[in-house]
Amino acid sequence: MMSAPKIPEHVREAMHAHTDLNTFGVIVAILEGGCLYRNDSQPVALKMIQMCNKEMQRLLKAQDAAIVTSRAKGDLK
Repeated sequence: MMSAPKIPEHVREAMHAHTDLNTFGVIVAILEGGCLYRNDSQPVALKMIQMCNKEMQRLLKAQDAAIVTSRAKGDLK
């Protein structure tokens, strides 16, 4: 049986950042989608959305840096 090829760390970082971006994006979409009915829940939802947006910006930077590294090393075309 052949072993799976080793994934370079910068490629793995890009993949993980992308997955986390999707997860936080789903959370924001749910909270912005009107699924909360109580008005007293809205301030908490807003804080969570702000936290998710901040984390997504950080993850975008990490993903972009990992992609730049991958392209420089020839791992991504």
